[in-house]
Amino acid sequence: MSTANQSIQACKARVDAIDLETVKFRLMRDESWTREQADAVEPLYKGYLLLTAVGAEHTLVPTQAVDAMWHSHILDTQKYSQDCQVNRPGIRGGPLV
Repeated sequence: MSTANQSIQACKARVDAIDLETVKFRLMRDESWTREQADAVEPLYKGYLLLTAVGAEHTLVPTQAVDAMWHSHILDTQKYSQDCQVNRPGIRGGPLV
């Protein structure tokens, strides 16, 4: 496996390990999402985070549901900051993890 592939796999493992239960709870509480909806969007959001983290060549535009989860994640600034530091040190804002 190439060094680039190893780096992507390591980043994927870190993104997959992010606990989004509080983010999903906030969406269920504040946006009337169902548990099924929150669970279905979680892997899509993590895929979006992975693509932004590995430096996709094109600007990525999330779906409305992924964008809603991202904004919910950002609202927990401490958690979002910690998640960003784990995956891309130095990143403070934006949809980069």
